[in-house]
Amino acid sequence: INIYAEFFGKWNPENNSAYIDIAPSFQFIFNSQVRLDFAYRVQMAGNMERAGNQQFIMKFLYVFFNAY
Repeated sequence: INIYAEFFGKWNPENNSAYIDIAPSFQFIFNSQVRLDFAYRVQMAGNMERAGNQQFIMKFLYVFFNAY
């Protein structure tokens, strides 16, 4: 189990708007091939108009070794 945080940001120079998000996450790795991430992304700062400033993220990754 890994616990980490990601930071996301964007700046639009046209109208001088920006945002910074943080996404604390839990990561589970099984048999060195399967990865499952759970994160909750929230806005830390910003003035940019957007559809949503909070998200729940679930990511699934399966790695195929020795695949041709």
